[in-house]
Amino acid sequence: MIRKRSGKKTITILARQQRLLERHHGDSGSKEDDVFDDDEVVTLSCGEGEVIRVVNANYGSQAKPRQPRKNRKHGKGGKGGKSGKDQCSDPQSLVKVEGECNGKQTCEFTVSDLFNEDDCINEEELAVRSGSKSGNDIQLWLDYQCIPHPCVNYYCAHEGICVLVDLIDLTPQCNCVNEWTGAHCDDNPCEADPSPCPEKSMCSINGDGSASCCCDEGYTGDQCDVLVNCQWPMGTCPTGFTEIPAGSRNCYYTCDTETGWLGAVFECRARDAYLWEPNTPTELTDVGQILDGEADKYWTGASDQTAEGAPTFELGSLGVLTLSSDSNGVNSDCVAYEPGDDLIYRTCHTQRKCVCEIQIPCAKQN
Repeated sequence: MIRKRSGKKTITILARQQRLLERHHGDSGSKEDDVFDDDEVVTLSCGEGEVIRVVNANYGSQAKPRQPRKNRKHGKGGKGGKSGKDQCSDPQSLVKVEGECNGKQTCEFTVSDLFNEDDCINEEELAVRSGSKSGNDIQLWLDYQCIPHPCVNYYCAHEGICVLVDLIDLTPQCNCVNEWTGAHCDDNPCEADPSPCPEKSMCSINGDGSASCCCDEGYTGDQCDVLVNCQWPMGTCPTGFTEIPAGSRNCYYTCDTETGWLGAVFECRARDAYLWEPNTPTELTDVGQILDGEADKYWTGASDQTAEGAPTFELGSLGVLTLSSDSNGVNSDCVAYEPGDDLIYRTCHTQRKCVCEIQIPCAKQN
């Protein structure tokens, strides 16, 4: 049974089917001078903990593989095999197969899907080309190796994950988690430049690898720039304040009376505290659960009086705050917490209660 393909060589179908079954490689190691016809399926496979490294590849007619990468420049080099107008070669052969298989444990592709006979030409052949290459035996020559995965012996500390960032050179790299940095994720975030903590504070590493800043005794606030004048029992919140959640060092106080936003700011300052800064979604949830139970409306320490549409905290310490609900009408410059709406703009002279916040200084921790 014979089939002809326009512009392709004639092949015997039954014989080709048998050869396809025989050309799949499942053993680990190296393969040199492996030859595949135009319609064959190439399957390369390595063992557990190994990856494919393509050493050499050449798609051409009557041509042996091109020079290995170490002996030539990328995409260039001499052609093997006999010389003459019958010889042709795809200069991107190695690049194409590397892109398909390098760094993988297994790969599979059909030669004709990766290569085109029109890419296998030379100047002499162009001059005499008659529209058919059936006389040329165009094949893919391939050398590859199975090597240990480069990440096997590449150390990544603090739960960092090793990945291959360059599948041509098989270069390993650590993707760090939390706030660890460095080539091996072992650079202490507390020693970063610039320091993650402000002046009048000390840095420590949390159990999850993140950096935590503790204000020196006598100071509080996210930038440790709020001077604390009152004294309270060691390791506890000031009288009237509640630590939420327990062990967080974050203490909160709710006002009994309603005032405008500026009045709430001064109400908290009178207690050596600052108007609540809901810095993270977790903090918003933790404190919000307490406030929802009281069913009142409260001011936070954020407003967009400085930059319209971009609310920042009163102390200006953590940049722009994202609101879960937006109704920023004319003069609606201050941010309140309202059950059901969470954070929302309100006119600054609207009457709301306040939530004051303070942190237990480092020197007073348990």
